Amino acid sequence: MKTSMSIRPLVWIMLVAMPLGFSSCKKGADDTVSPATTSPSVEGNYKVSALKADPKVQGFEDLLPLYTLFLGTTCLTDLTVSFKSNGTVTTDTPASCKTNSDDISQATGIDSNSKWVLAGTKLTITDSDKVATTYDVTFTGGNMQLKWQEDDVDASGKAFKQGYTMELRRL
Repeated sequence: MKTSMSIRPLVWIMLVAMPLGFSSCKKGADDTVSPATTSPSVEGNYKVSALKADPKVQGFEDLLPLYTLFLGTTCLTDLTVSFKSNGTVTTDTPASCKTNSDDISQATGIDSNSKWVLAGTKLTITDSDKVATTYDVTFTGGNMQLKWQEDDVDASGKAFKQGYTMELRRL
């Protein structure tokens, strides 16, 4: 039986979440909003800033601190994910990832042959095994937020949809 705290969702969340960041903006009375002249771009370098679950996993909404606690590494928050203009995705290899027992592609879901395609508000990342994952993407202040759902089973064996949001902070 699969528990809602399985490693696979954490791995996918981390992979996708690393490039995303979520920023908040406080609007004051003097702030004005001007229409965007260009559409947001996925292209750029990102750090994972949050990996949220809805519903919460064993009482936790943000799973990123759990990844650090249980695996004993800051690899996911140290990793830089780069979305290139040619449709490829690359990652660096920080020191914290070199000592991790999982390799980077397992932790992030992005391998050296990953590709990305943005179509409207849908971002699809395809790994070298041709496994494609499609995310609902939003942009806030240049940062990117990816949302997706996976089928899961609770402790009693009841199937449900587990939602995830990976926030990536643009560097």
